[in-house]
Amino acid sequence: MRSDVVRRLAAWLFWPVLIGAGGAECNVLLPGGGIFIPIVDSVTVELVNETDYPVDPGLFLDGEFIDNEIIDPLTLRTLDVDCRRGDLLGADGFLYLSPEEGVYSDNVLELEEGFEYECGDVVTFFYTVDDEGVFFLEAAVNDVLLP
Repeated sequence: MRSDVVRRLAAWLFWPVLIGAGGAECNVLLPGGGIFIPIVDSVTVELVNETDYPVDPGLFLDGEFIDNEIIDPLTLRTLDVDCRRGDLLGADGFLYLSPEEGVYSDNVLELEEGFEYECGDVVTFFYTVDDEGVFFLEAAVNDVLLP
């Protein structure tokens, strides 16, 4: 009986070590009680086109473009993206004024996992045009707009 209690206590005390050693891509089954701790290995990304024109989201992860499917005007698209510690998730949008011409966003956003967002969060990129006609991006994490 005592060894079972010690085993369960050790499992609870050392589960962060087990998770860290296992990496962000695994699930951990702790001994002595069938405790299952799911590890979130994705981030939900919302792409919101607030403009009257089609937008190429220019979504990238660790410097490689992962989504450049055109977003129609005034629409939202949601996708799940793999997430690992230290990932850099970003956007470099392109606004199509016509099929032949357009403009890149005035800014490029890059968010680092562990700082601006965590695996399991909802990251929203807003593609918008201000009153002066400048096309730019904003980001929110879990509905909180980033500065």
